[in-house]
Amino acid sequence: MLPSESKWYTKFRGGPDKILVDRDGNVLVLASGVVLKLKGESGEVLGAAHGTDYIHDAATTADGGLLLVSEKGGDDELVRLDAKGKPVRRVHRFMSSILEKRLQVRVVRVASDGVGNVFAVYALGDASGEFWYDAEDLAVLRLTPEGKYINRFGSSGNGPGQYSTPNCIAVDNQSRVYICDSQNGVHLFAPDGRYLENIKTPFWVDGLALDGENNIYVVGSNKVAKIAARK
Repeated sequence: MLPSESKWYTKFRGGPDKILVDRDGNVLVLASGVVLKLKGESGEVLGAAHGTDYIHDAATTADGGLLLVSEKGGDDELVRLDAKGKPVRRVHRFMSSILEKRLQVRVVRVASDGVGNVFAVYALGDASGEFWYDAEDLAVLRLTPEGKYINRFGSSGNGPGQYSTPNCIAVDNQSRVYICDSQNGVHLFAPDGRYLENIKTPFWVDGLALDGENNIYVVGSNKVAKIAARK
């Protein structure tokens, strides 16, 4: 059970928003703007990662660290932690500076590949409420491990490689990028952004995870389904 209060927050507010597992088997829980680290077997709280203001998303990295989407003064900030939880890099306005507009940080989602590249998407389908955005905002942004912009791919629409309500992002061990679209399955892209296929799902998708063999697990409509890895 997550603590109702801790030295990192005074009151537990909703969630948890995301659950991850690190390479040592510890459970990482994003809740109340921090990432709590729990011992896998006992649930003992080992510590917490926190951003400048409030963490809205987190992803594990191949070297055992974490990527955090933190909010700083209303702006988006990418924070990279090493395997010991120490901040090693901060990139202020890592996504909004590319799109040249202020973003709702709470709907930015990130993932990392095996060599540290960062993939970010404006995941409107993963939040409630009204958001102002332009069609070109619904693209995947690819950045170097240092947070420098490389390229963008995908777009808003109903054609191949397009999506209407992206809500999560994942990257497999071949650096292929998976974008969940709650209404249109899962879109698969090559590392360079080439569209590969639309993976049909048995229900509307709210979340996605990959195992070590790149099998796909989707959740939605109070169900979980396994989809075979793509060749």
